[in-house]
Amino acid sequence: MGKNFAGQDLQGQSFAGQNLVGADFRGANVSGCDFSEANLRGARFDTPKTTPPTRAVGANFGKADLRGANFARAQLHGSDFAAAKAGTRRRTAVLKFLLVLALSLLANFLSSFLNGALLGSFLTPRNIEQYSLLPAILIIVFNLGFIALILRYGLTLQVFTTLIMVVIFGFVFIIIAVAGALLNLYIVWRVSRRDPRFELVRGWGVAVGAWGGTRFVGANLAGANFGRATLPHASFVGADIGRAHWFGAKKFGSVPLTR
Repeated sequence: MGKNFAGQDLQGQSFAGQNLVGADFRGANVSGCDFSEANLRGARFDTPKTTPPTRAVGANFGKADLRGANFARAQLHGSDFAAAKAGTRRRTAVLKFLLVLALSLLANFLSSFLNGALLGSFLTPRNIEQYSLLPAILIIVFNLGFIALILRYGLTLQVFTTLIMVVIFGFVFIIIAVAGALLNLYIVWRVSRRDPRFELVRGWGVAVGAWGGTRFVGANLAGANFGRATLPHASFVGADIGRAHWFGAKKFGSVPLTR
Protein backbone atom coordinates (compact mmCIF):
# COMPACT_ATOMS: atom_id res chain seq x y z
CA MET A 1 0.00 0.00 0.00
CA GLY A 2 1.45 3.38 -1.04
CA LYS A 3 1.65 6.54 1.01
CA ASN A 4 -1.56 8.50 1.46
CA PHE A 5 -1.49 12.23 0.61
CA ALA A 6 -5.13 12.42 -0.50
CA GLY A 7 -6.76 15.83 -0.05
CA GLN A 8 -3.65 17.49 1.44
CA ASP A 9 -2.23 20.91 0.53
CA LEU A 10 1.36 20.15 -0.50
CA GLN A 11 2.10 23.14 -2.72
CA GLY A 12 5.76 23.65 -3.56
CA GLN A 13 7.08 20.64 -1.66
CA SER A 14 9.87 18.46 -3.02
CA PHE A 15 9.44 14.72 -3.62
CA ALA A 16 12.46 14.54 -5.92
CA GLY A 17 13.91 11.05 -6.24
CA GLN A 18 11.53 9.55 -3.68
CA ASN A 19 9.92 6.12 -3.85
CA LEU A 20 6.19 6.89 -4.19
CA VAL A 21 4.98 3.62 -5.73
CA GLY A 22 1.19 3.44 -5.41
CA ALA A 23 1.00 6.77 -3.53
CA ASP A 24 -2.44 8.39 -3.30
CA PHE A 25 -2.55 12.10 -4.22
CA ARG A 26 -6.24 12.18 -5.18
CA GLY A 27 -7.81 15.55 -4.42
CA ALA A 28 -4.48 16.97 -3.19
CA ASN A 29 -2.93 20.28 -4.22
CA VAL A 30 0.58 19.50 -5.47
CA SER A 31 0.97 22.58 -7.64
CA GLY A 32 4.60 23.57 -8.03
CA CYS A 33 5.82 20.34 -6.40
CA ASP A 34 9.05 18.69 -7.54
CA PHE A 35 8.60 15.01 -8.49
CA SER A 36 11.70 14.86 -10.67
CA GLU A 37 13.23 11.38 -10.90
CA ALA A 38 10.65 10.08 -8.41
CA ASN A 39 9.26 6.54 -8.65
CA LEU A 40 5.54 7.13 -9.19
CA ARG A 41 4.58 3.74 -10.61
CA GLY A 42 0.88 3.16 -10.00
CA ALA A 43 0.46 6.50 -8.18
CA ARG A 44 -3.03 8.06 -8.08
CA PHE A 45 -3.54 11.68 -9.10
CA ASP A 46 -6.93 11.04 -10.66
CA THR A 47 -10.06 12.90 -9.70
CA PRO A 48 -13.44 11.26 -9.09
CA LYS A 49 -16.16 13.11 -11.00
CA THR A 50 -17.92 14.15 -7.79
CA THR A 51 -14.90 15.71 -6.02
CA PRO A 52 -12.71 18.79 -6.64
CA PRO A 53 -9.88 18.04 -9.10
CA THR A 54 -6.37 17.12 -8.09
CA ARG A 55 -4.22 20.20 -8.73
CA ALA A 56 -0.68 19.76 -10.04
CA VAL A 57 -0.32 23.05 -11.90
CA GLY A 58 3.29 23.70 -12.87
CA ALA A 59 4.54 20.54 -11.12
CA ASN A 60 7.84 19.02 -12.20
CA PHE A 61 7.68 15.35 -13.22
CA GLY A 62 10.94 15.43 -15.18
CA LYS A 63 12.56 11.99 -15.55
CA ALA A 64 9.96 10.48 -13.20
CA ASP A 65 8.78 6.89 -13.60
CA LEU A 66 5.04 7.24 -14.32
CA ARG A 67 4.27 3.71 -15.49
CA GLY A 68 0.74 2.79 -14.46
CA ALA A 69 0.13 6.20 -12.84
CA ASN A 70 -3.35 7.71 -13.12
CA PHE A 71 -3.78 11.44 -13.81
CA ALA A 72 -7.37 11.25 -15.08
CA ARG A 73 -9.19 14.63 -14.91
CA ALA A 74 -6.32 16.24 -12.94
CA GLN A 75 -5.33 19.89 -13.41
CA LEU A 76 -1.83 19.61 -14.90
CA HIS A 77 -1.54 22.71 -17.09
CA GLY A 78 2.00 23.98 -17.37
CA SER A 79 3.48 20.85 -15.76
CA ASP A 80 6.83 19.47 -16.90
CA PHE A 81 7.04 15.80 -17.95
CA ALA A 82 10.37 16.13 -19.79
CA ALA A 83 12.11 12.76 -20.21
CA ALA A 84 9.49 11.09 -17.97
CA LYS A 85 8.75 7.40 -18.53
CA ALA A 86 5.10 6.51 -19.00
CA GLY A 87 3.55 3.19 -20.00
CA THR A 88 2.49 -0.06 -18.38
CA ARG A 89 3.73 -1.48 -15.10
CA ARG A 90 5.67 -4.71 -15.35
CA ARG A 91 3.06 -6.88 -13.64
CA THR A 92 0.30 -5.47 -15.88
CA ALA A 93 2.41 -6.15 -18.95
CA VAL A 94 2.93 -9.74 -17.73
CA LEU A 95 -0.83 -10.18 -17.20
CA LYS A 96 -1.58 -8.88 -20.71
CA PHE A 97 1.07 -11.21 -22.14
CA LEU A 98 -0.39 -14.21 -20.30
CA LEU A 99 -3.91 -13.30 -21.46
CA VAL A 100 -2.81 -13.04 -25.08
CA LEU A 101 -0.84 -16.28 -24.74
CA ALA A 102 -3.88 -18.10 -23.30
CA LEU A 103 -6.13 -16.82 -26.09
CA SER A 104 -3.50 -17.75 -28.64
CA LEU A 105 -3.19 -21.29 -27.29
CA LEU A 106 -6.97 -21.69 -27.21
CA ALA A 107 -7.32 -20.38 -30.76
CA ASN A 108 -4.52 -22.65 -31.98
CA PHE A 109 -6.06 -25.67 -30.27
CA LEU A 110 -9.48 -25.00 -31.81
CA SER A 111 -7.92 -24.24 -35.17
CA SER A 112 -5.81 -27.40 -35.13
CA PHE A 113 -8.78 -29.53 -34.08
CA LEU A 114 -11.09 -28.19 -36.78
CA ASN A 115 -8.40 -28.19 -39.46
CA GLY A 116 -7.55 -31.78 -38.61
CA ALA A 117 -11.21 -32.76 -38.80
CA LEU A 118 -11.66 -30.87 -42.05
CA LEU A 119 -8.55 -32.31 -43.65
CA GLY A 120 -9.47 -35.78 -42.46
CA SER A 121 -12.89 -35.52 -44.06
CA PHE A 122 -11.38 -34.62 -47.42
CA LEU A 123 -8.56 -37.17 -47.33
CA THR A 124 -10.78 -40.25 -47.29
CA PRO A 125 -10.31 -42.54 -50.34
CA ARG A 126 -13.87 -41.82 -51.49
CA ASN A 127 -13.50 -38.02 -51.33
CA ILE A 128 -10.06 -38.10 -52.97
CA GLU A 129 -11.59 -40.04 -55.83
CA GLN A 130 -14.54 -37.63 -56.07
CA TYR A 131 -12.89 -34.23 -55.40
CA SER A 132 -9.15 -34.95 -55.86
CA LEU A 133 -6.67 -33.43 -53.37
CA LEU A 134 -7.54 -29.82 -54.27
CA PRO A 135 -9.74 -29.02 -51.20
CA ALA A 136 -7.08 -30.33 -48.79
CA ILE A 137 -4.36 -28.40 -50.61
CA LEU A 138 -6.43 -25.20 -50.37
CA ILE A 139 -6.87 -25.69 -46.61
CA ILE A 140 -3.12 -26.19 -46.14
CA VAL A 141 -2.31 -23.10 -48.24
CA PHE A 142 -4.87 -21.09 -46.29
CA ASN A 143 -3.27 -22.07 -42.98
CA LEU A 144 0.21 -21.27 -44.26
CA GLY A 145 -1.13 -17.83 -45.13
CA PHE A 146 -2.22 -17.38 -41.50
CA ILE A 147 1.19 -18.41 -40.22
CA ALA A 148 2.91 -15.96 -42.57
CA LEU A 149 0.55 -13.20 -41.46
CA ILE A 150 1.26 -13.77 -37.75
CA LEU A 151 5.02 -13.90 -38.39
CA ARG A 152 4.80 -10.62 -40.31
CA TYR A 153 2.36 -8.63 -38.16
CA GLY A 154 2.20 -10.54 -34.85
CA LEU A 155 -0.89 -11.70 -33.00
CA THR A 156 -2.96 -8.55 -33.51
CA LEU A 157 -6.63 -8.22 -32.73
CA GLN A 158 -7.48 -8.42 -36.41
CA VAL A 159 -5.43 -11.57 -36.98
CA PHE A 160 -7.04 -13.15 -33.94
CA THR A 161 -10.50 -12.07 -35.16
CA THR A 162 -9.80 -13.64 -38.53
CA LEU A 163 -8.76 -16.88 -36.87
CA ILE A 164 -11.89 -16.96 -34.71
CA MET A 165 -14.05 -16.38 -37.79
CA VAL A 166 -12.45 -19.36 -39.51
CA VAL A 167 -12.83 -21.52 -36.41
CA ILE A 168 -16.53 -20.69 -36.01
CA PHE A 169 -17.70 -20.69 -39.59
CA GLY A 170 -15.02 -22.65 -41.44
CA PHE A 171 -16.48 -26.12 -41.06
CA VAL A 172 -20.04 -25.29 -42.05
CA PHE A 173 -19.67 -22.08 -44.09
CA ILE A 174 -16.22 -22.46 -45.63
CA ILE A 175 -16.87 -20.11 -48.54
CA ILE A 176 -18.23 -17.33 -46.30
CA ALA A 177 -15.33 -17.82 -43.88
CA VAL A 178 -12.73 -17.51 -46.62
CA ALA A 179 -14.33 -14.30 -47.86
CA GLY A 180 -14.44 -12.89 -44.33
CA ALA A 181 -10.86 -13.96 -43.63
CA LEU A 182 -9.63 -12.26 -46.79
CA LEU A 183 -11.49 -9.11 -45.78
CA ASN A 184 -9.85 -9.20 -42.36
CA LEU A 185 -6.44 -9.78 -43.91
CA TYR A 186 -7.03 -6.69 -46.01
CA ILE A 187 -8.04 -4.70 -42.91
CA VAL A 188 -4.88 -5.81 -41.07
CA TRP A 189 -2.78 -4.76 -44.04
CA ARG A 190 -4.41 -1.32 -44.28
CA VAL A 191 -4.14 -0.75 -40.50
CA SER A 192 -0.44 -1.62 -40.64
CA ARG A 193 -0.10 1.04 -43.36
CA ARG A 194 -1.90 3.58 -41.14
CA ASP A 195 -4.64 4.09 -43.70
CA PRO A 196 -6.87 6.91 -42.32
CA ARG A 197 -9.97 5.04 -43.54
CA PHE A 198 -9.22 2.34 -40.94
CA GLU A 199 -8.29 4.67 -38.08
CA LEU A 200 -11.24 3.42 -36.00
CA VAL A 201 -9.92 -0.15 -36.04
CA ARG A 202 -6.41 1.01 -35.16
CA GLY A 203 -7.87 3.13 -32.36
CA TRP A 204 -9.52 0.06 -30.82
CA GLY A 205 -6.22 -1.80 -30.88
CA VAL A 206 -4.38 1.14 -29.32
CA ALA A 207 -7.06 1.43 -26.62
CA VAL A 208 -6.61 -2.23 -25.70
CA GLY A 209 -2.86 -1.71 -25.59
CA ALA A 210 -3.34 1.26 -23.26
CA TRP A 211 -5.01 -0.92 -20.63
CA GLY A 212 -2.98 -0.58 -17.42
CA GLY A 213 -0.83 2.21 -18.86
CA THR A 214 -0.39 5.81 -17.71
CA ARG A 215 -3.75 7.61 -17.87
CA PHE A 216 -4.20 11.30 -18.64
CA VAL A 217 -7.84 10.81 -19.61
CA GLY A 218 -9.77 14.09 -19.36
CA ALA A 219 -6.82 15.89 -17.73
CA ASN A 220 -5.98 19.56 -18.32
CA LEU A 221 -2.54 19.45 -19.94
CA ALA A 222 -2.57 22.84 -21.62
CA GLY A 223 1.01 24.02 -22.06
CA ALA A 224 2.51 20.89 -20.50
CA ASN A 225 5.94 19.76 -21.64
CA PHE A 226 6.42 16.13 -22.78
CA GLY A 227 9.74 16.74 -24.52
CA ARG A 228 11.85 13.55 -24.72
CA ALA A 229 9.25 11.67 -22.68
CA THR A 230 8.70 7.97 -23.38
CA LEU A 231 4.97 7.41 -23.90
CA PRO A 232 4.10 3.83 -24.90
CA HIS A 233 0.45 3.00 -24.23
CA ALA A 234 -0.28 6.25 -22.38
CA SER A 235 -3.87 7.44 -22.84
CA PHE A 236 -4.78 11.08 -23.49
CA VAL A 237 -8.40 10.51 -24.50
CA GLY A 238 -10.48 13.62 -23.81
CA ALA A 239 -7.49 15.54 -22.40
CA ASP A 240 -6.85 19.22 -23.13
CA ILE A 241 -3.46 19.12 -24.86
CA GLY A 242 -3.56 22.61 -26.32
CA ARG A 243 -0.12 24.23 -26.58
CA ALA A 244 1.52 21.09 -25.13
CA HIS A 245 5.10 20.42 -26.23
CA TRP A 246 6.02 17.02 -27.70
CA PHE A 247 9.46 17.59 -29.23
CA GLY A 248 11.54 14.43 -28.98
CA ALA A 249 8.73 12.37 -27.39
CA LYS A 250 9.31 8.64 -27.97
CA LYS A 251 6.92 5.81 -28.83
CA PHE A 252 4.21 8.36 -29.44
CA GLY A 253 2.57 6.26 -32.17
CA SER A 254 0.75 4.05 -29.64
CA VAL A 255 -0.84 6.96 -27.74
CA PRO A 256 -4.67 7.31 -27.91
CA LEU A 257 -5.45 11.01 -28.44
CA THR A 258 -9.08 10.74 -29.56
CA ARG A 259 -11.28 13.39 -27.98
